[in-house]
Amino acid sequence: MKTINAANKTMVHLDTIKIYSLNALAFLSTLTAIDTILKLTLLVVSIVYTTVKIFSVIKNELKIKGTVDKMEKNVKELKEIKEEIKKGGKKQR
Repeated sequence: MKTINAANKTMVHLDTIKIYSLNALAFLSTLTAIDTILKLTLLVVSIVYTTVKIFSVIKNELKIKGTVDKMEKNVKELKEIKEEIKKGGKKQR
């Protein structure tokens, strides 16, 4: 009788392991599909983020370049005014 009970317990144990294995495989296959979707989503989001960041950097560079150009123009005008003042000061003496 003990042998039959031990065999039954072993069979039940093996059946349980088989069921757990099948459930684990089904769960992993589900995770694989979800994982693929998440990877694609992450890829799309990172591409969009990178594009927006590049656009922002280029926009800031153009803005800085425009500011530098304006400053150089102002410096040039100030030098011309300074020269005119020097010339005007010399004429008065």
